[in-house]
Amino acid sequence: MPDYFDPVTNRQVRGTLHAYKRNFILCPDQWTTLNGAFQNFVWTEIKFSEAHRDTLPQVEGLYFFTASPKRTNAYFLNYLFYVGETQDINKRYSDYLDKADSPKSGQYKVYTIIDDFRDDLYFHYVQIPGCNRLDRRVIEDAFLTGYTPPINTKYPQGLQSIVLAVYGQ
Repeated sequence: MPDYFDPVTNRQVRGTLHAYKRNFILCPDQWTTLNGAFQNFVWTEIKFSEAHRDTLPQVEGLYFFTASPKRTNAYFLNYLFYVGETQDINKRYSDYLDKADSPKSGQYKVYTIIDDFRDDLYFHYVQIPGCNRLDRRVIEDAFLTGYTPPINTKYPQGLQSIVLAVYGQ
C-alpha cells in the first residue's frame, strides 16, 4: 500500500499555503452598488508582463489586478486583488513594471501580488477618456465599495474602518 500524503501535516506545504494566504470579503449585497451605472464599461484584460508595456492606451481609466489560474484552463476564475484609477493607463502600467523589483513602501502590497502571482497576474482596464480625477475617484470608490479588494488600503469614507478591521490591517 503506498504511503498516504497528508498536506496538512507536511510543513513545506503548510508554509507554502501560509505564504500565499489572502483574505477576501465577498458581499453580493455590495455588488448591487455597481448595477446600471457601469454596465456600458468595456473592459480589456491582458497578462501583466513587459510584453504589453507599449500596447496600452495613454488615456484616463480604471484598472484591476487579478490572479487567474488560466494555465490550468480555468479561464472562468479570477481573484480580484486591487482596484485603481489613473490619468494615464499606459504610464500607470509602466510604473508597476518599472518598480516591480524595487517597490515604493507605500504600495508594497501591490508589489507582493506582482511578485507572488507573476505568472498568473492579469491587468484589466477600462478607458474613460476625458474623465477628471474627482470623477474617476467617485467611480473607483463605487468599485471599492462593490468588491472590497484585499490589497487596497484606502476605501470610501464609512467603509474604511470596517474593511481594515475585517482584513486585520
